[in-house]
Amino acid sequence: MPFINFGNGYEFAEVDEDFGTEPTGIREHVNVPMEKVVRDNSDHLFPNYNTHIPDAPLPEDPTRFNRFGRFKQVFEAHYVDSLNKVCKLPAYVDLFYPNDHGGGARDINPGGPDWSYKRFVQDNDDALGLTVELISNSPCWKDTVIFVVEDDPQNGFDHVDGYRSIFLAISPWVKHEYVAKTHFSLASIFKTVNLILGLPPLNQYDAAATDLRDMFTGKPDFTPYSKQQILYAKGARPVWIALTKEIDFRRPDADEVKLRQAIAMSEGIPRRK
Repeated sequence: MPFINFGNGYEFAEVDEDFGTEPTGIREHVNVPMEKVVRDNSDHLFPNYNTHIPDAPLPEDPTRFNRFGRFKQVFEAHYVDSLNKVCKLPAYVDLFYPNDHGGGARDINPGGPDWSYKRFVQDNDDALGLTVELISNSPCWKDTVIFVVEDDPQNGFDHVDGYRSIFLAISPWVKHEYVAKTHFSLASIFKTVNLILGLPPLNQYDAAATDLRDMFTGKPDFTPYSKQQILYAKGARPVWIALTKEIDFRRPDADEVKLRQAIAMSEGIPRRK
C-alpha cells in the first residue's frame, strides 16, 4: 500500500529540538535505526515536533520555513500534475502539524513578539486550512478524505469529561456541517481507513469499532475550500509568559499538568458568565 509520511515515526530519544534546527526540527545525538518501510516513505526535510518552527507561514515573515510550506513544496513538485489534471498522491498520507500543543512565549520569535497559547493554536488552524485549500483546489480533491485528530486532548477536561477530543472529516463525500450522534473512537478512524484502502482489521478493536459511514453522503460537493483569514492574537498575558518558562516543551506533553494549568490561567478557563 503506497503511503507518504510527513513528520511522524521518527521521534527518537536523545534529540535537541532547539531554535535553528530547520528544516528537520531535531538534532540527533544517537544513531537509532528506523524501520526501512518508514524511512523509504517519509519526507526527511519535514520538521518533527519542535515548538520553534511554525506550522503555517508567518504574516510578518512569509518566507520563513514552516511545515505547511514544506508540504506544499513536495505536494506540488511530486504529487500533482495540475496541467494535465492528474493526482499522484499515494493512497495514504500522514501529515503532522504539532503546534496546537502550545510552546514558550519566545519559541517562535526569540526577540518577540510573544506568542500566547491561542496564537499557537491559530498557527495550527492556519496550516490545516491552507492544506485543505491546497488539496481542494487540486485534481486530488475528487477522491480524497481528510481525517483530522489531535495528538491527544492535552489532558484538559471539558464540560463533559476528559476522554473527548476533536475530530473533523473533510471531503466532497462528507456531509456538510454534520454533527454525528454516534459514538466514535480512534479505532473508528482506523477501521474506516482500512475499509477505504481494502485492508483487514489490524486488531480486535478495529474490527469491533463503529465505522464513520454515517458521516458520508452519496451526493458529493466538489466546491473547493477557501481558507478564512485569521485575526491573529497579539502578544501574550504575563501569566502565560511566566508559567511557560517552567514547562519543558522539548518533547510533546512532557509537563502536561503544568501546561494545562498555564492554558487555564492564561485563557481564563473555566470562563465565568
